[in-house]
Amino acid sequence: MSVVVDEPPRAERPAGRPAAERRVTVEPVALPCLEREWTALEPRARTRNVFVSWPFVATWWEHFRRERQGRTWLARAADGTPVAIVPLYEEQVAT
Repeated sequence: MSVVVDEPPRAERPAGRPAAERRVTVEPVALPCLEREWTALEPRARTRNVFVSWPFVATWWEHFRRERQGRTWLARAADGTPVAIVPLYEEQVAT
């Protein structure tokens, strides 16, 4: 399953770009397969700390995946360039 959404406008983007070029495709991907994409996006992060580094995320996932269902989403620009990765997990909580 993948979802296509319009990319939000940014000041640095030319205003005249066609809507098709501003589209983002969001698809589920297994987190361990995303090291290359994560490492490419890391320098563009708005914050610089250990929590956005691939070694931290890979370690985090190794520990949390054992008891939870992972849901990682990869967003790509129209040209296929990764623009965001969202690693999440589902957890069943007894009430």
